[in-house]
Amino acid sequence: MDGDIGFYIILPDQMQVVNPLLIMLFIPIFTYGIYPALAKCRLLTSPLQRMTFGGLLAAVAFAVSAFVAMQLEKGYPVLPSAGNIQLRVYNPAPCNVHFNSSALNIDEQINSMNVYTKKDITFKDINKTIEFMFSGSCLKNDVSFSADISQKEAYGVYISEIGGKWYQDFVDKSDDGYPRVRTLSFIDQEITYVQDSYKLVVDKGNDNLFKASYPGEYRINDSSRKSIFRLGGTYTILVGKDMKTSEIVVTEPNDVHILWLLPQYVIITAAEIMFSITGLEFSYSQAPVSMKSLLQACFLLTTAFGNLIIVIIESFKFFDLQSSNFFLYTVLMILDMVLFGILAMRYKYVIPQESEELQERNGVENPAFKTNTD
Repeated sequence: MDGDIGFYIILPDQMQVVNPLLIMLFIPIFTYGIYPALAKCRLLTSPLQRMTFGGLLAAVAFAVSAFVAMQLEKGYPVLPSAGNIQLRVYNPAPCNVHFNSSALNIDEQINSMNVYTKKDITFKDINKTIEFMFSGSCLKNDVSFSADISQKEAYGVYISEIGGKWYQDFVDKSDDGYPRVRTLSFIDQEITYVQDSYKLVVDKGNDNLFKASYPGEYRINDSSRKSIFRLGGTYTILVGKDMKTSEIVVTEPNDVHILWLLPQYVIITAAEIMFSITGLEFSYSQAPVSMKSLLQACFLLTTAFGNLIIVIIESFKFFDLQSSNFFLYTVLMILDMVLFGILAMRYKYVIPQESEELQERNGVENPAFKTNTD
């Protein structure tokens, strides 16, 4: 998601701090504000009523997450499918070049510092050798080379001073959301990306994809040439002679702002206050003195079982889209809370008595204690 707020870029990891901050803020608000106000309206007066409503709020949070995920999915890149490949041909040379591959039925003129992209090439073979050829006025000779190609993959091809090169491309967004950058240089020279005190050095001839740990604006080789790498984007930087550069966006960066996560955090935190904290209070007040600690442990154990259910659902991958998973969690949570509410209606509260501390008794105080007088 896009974390740019102008003067600062919010990183995905930093959003995790919102939940504990909201918990500390919401506890006094609910205790001294919301609960007394609801009590005056005779609403959610019992712990089980609050827990049921809190569970339904959690379902709402999942539903909101699903709609946000749907907006994110609109910006997902087109990935190569079975029976197809994607090919991107880059030209960092100082002249226009001609690219040919008879096996793939491609014959194109590619301008200097530009790219030719074809995302729907029919290709049903596995590990087949394909011939490529570059020709151009700035090349000493025609450049021919081969690559082993398999279906359902993306590939990149480019020309350099030492010949033609190819690589397997990765066009999907990174799992952690950070931008990814690949450098394709026509000249055999070390390339440096600089952002404030952070520096990333790309060795000569290194065309591997790397992750930019800090999104934002980078200077290339301490020059005035700059590129902006945004969260979720995948970029290819072409470097030609005289350090001329061109930025190619392979995968568009995220266009949904990360602050759209705040409504979900607010709702799920309110649900956590009403369900988890109230549940701990309820279990402690209703348990006998000798079982209070045990019941607290059992309550926490349910969290472990809940996490296990999530792991099982995610591992089976019932749906390809994350939004579908969120809708599944919404339905499961609603069904769970309906069942919980029915059980809560039949529950009879135990009126807590003044607790007595358990004291260790000796033989004098314990009539059941007997000594051997023989």
